[in-house]
Amino acid sequence: MKKMIAIATSAAMLASFSSEAGYALASEASKVNVTKTVAQIKVNLLSNASVIPFELYGKDALNAYNEVFRMNPANIKSITNNGGNYSGSPIAKAMDGDMSTHWETGKPNSSTFTNEVVFVFNESTELNRMVYAARQSGAKGKGFAQEFDIYGSTTDAGDFTLVSSGEYTGSTGDVVEIQFAPTTFK
Repeated sequence: MKKMIAIATSAAMLASFSSEAGYALASEASKVNVTKTVAQIKVNLLSNASVIPFELYGKDALNAYNEVFRMNPANIKSITNNGGNYSGSPIAKAMDGDMSTHWETGKPNSSTFTNEVVFVFNESTELNRMVYAARQSGAKGKGFAQEFDIYGSTTDAGDFTLVSSGEYTGSTGDVVEIQFAPTTFK
């Protein structure tokens, strides 16, 4: 019992003699914890995509937006998908810039199958957003991906890692902008 009291008394004396150092260490520890917390919040925010209605489609400001954010389509080396396509709706129509055309998979999603679309670029490109729309004419909104994962690779080998995930609960007929952390893709 005496030994324990002596240790406690020694510890109390040491703490009182080094109180300034204790504050400094606590201050530094707090800064580290705050920095770690902020970093974790940023990771969480960046890994969860922001999905909002894209209000610029059909407006004069779209050209200015495209000047800043649109990737040159000539940088797309290939675009493929694992579900084939419905007759008359090839995957190339997913990126043709014509909102009256669309790509439609030949195989719907199920518990054992998920459609994937893979873009391969000629050059490494940093992206932080994409504009997405399902069918805009005929059966408007048909095929809208309400939940999604974006994967990226910096090589042609296709060693994909998860970049961002998201969901959209608005109208399936909306054109949406998906924003995620700036990421280099190949």
